[in-house]
Amino acid sequence: MPRPLGTLRVMLSTRVLLDLEEADRIFTLSYNKHFTKTRDKEAAREKAVEAYTAYVCPDEKDPAYDPQLCGRRFRKGPMFRFAEALARLNEATGKPLVEIIISAKDEADSGGVIFRNIDLLASDTLRKAGAQRLTTSGEDLSEELHKVYKTDLLFSRNDRDVQTATDLGIAASTIHFSPDGFKYDKPGEVSQVDICFDGDAVAFGSSSEVRYRTDGLEAYEDHEFNDFLEDIESGPFTDVLAKISQINAEFPRKKAPFRLSLLTARGGSAHSRALAIMKQFGIVINGNTMGRAGADKGEVLEQLKPDLYIDDQVGHLTYGARFCPVGLVHYPTSSPMKAYLDKTNGPDEIRKLREAEGTPVSLAFDDAADQQPETIKSRSEAVPKPKKKPNPKPKGKTRTARKEPA
Repeated sequence: MPRPLGTLRVMLSTRVLLDLEEADRIFTLSYNKHFTKTRDKEAAREKAVEAYTAYVCPDEKDPAYDPQLCGRRFRKGPMFRFAEALARLNEATGKPLVEIIISAKDEADSGGVIFRNIDLLASDTLRKAGAQRLTTSGEDLSEELHKVYKTDLLFSRNDRDVQTATDLGIAASTIHFSPDGFKYDKPGEVSQVDICFDGDAVAFGSSSEVRYRTDGLEAYEDHEFNDFLEDIESGPFTDVLAKISQINAEFPRKKAPFRLSLLTARGGSAHSRALAIMKQFGIVINGNTMGRAGADKGEVLEQLKPDLYIDDQVGHLTYGARFCPVGLVHYPTSSPMKAYLDKTNGPDEIRKLREAEGTPVSLAFDDAADQQPETIKSRSEAVPKPKKKPNPKPKGKTRTARKEPA
């Protein structure tokens, strides 16, 4: 008889569990090089797969070849500890709270090396958690696959997969790789999975943020005060945060498996409305609620170091990525913010994320294919060391320093 699936279905790509950035860079630059010459996408992809596979699965005479892996050894990625923490929840509670699914765009040969890396890096708890595994041979994650796995959450490095999932109503984010590197291990056993999240365009919809950008801060604050109990549309993470709240409700408060905290740039009455909105959606905060009123979010992440922070704006992620895993939430195609950005030709947060990382831009999904491929040799060469704090804390209590409402 088939076993029951975990209550919360979390899909993690191998690119967030392992540091495969160099392998992806090799694939992308090879694709760009051959596509620029031939304008043949299939031929360029074949060459890119060959280059990628040669890197992941080097010849036995190559110094990088590891016989334990039948290929190259990789380091842990930013979400490896998060996956370990999810697996420990099932072990600690004795209940199938979380279903872990690991996805890879690899074909079978390179996929075997990638999964073997995960096996050797994993604790006994994660290794024996019964995580489902999926390879797609270069194809994107489809609606049909998400229906098979009943995905609630997706964490990936592939922007198309994240956007598709977001438009399907699945909570998803693109995990950020800090060019400065990262070390997210915490001492001691994990008793809770500590998730911190933004409000506007994440825990709930983006219409209030659009009002802020359209009408300015004063009109925005007046609206939030006057419409305190008015409904707002749901956001990309509304349903999954409500589902996690329901899971927590099955346990005594101090033994809840998840710790949920709100970190928003809202302040004053706008923060009060955020709390009222989440109560209406059934999202129960059992951690902190932090309404920063425009002050820096990065220093909060530096001190609290949650297991994950998610936000819809890259400027709130880059500094904190040194201290905890961070994910960029995409705007649903039908959302108010997406319509506003299309109308105003606003900044593309996804492109800003890639620029912050210094990762090469693929021509594979550029219909016009007019741009020249990037020639970035490495992330360390591409991006200068950031200053200590890119988002300086506003002085005093002035509100004019505030640039984003969420």
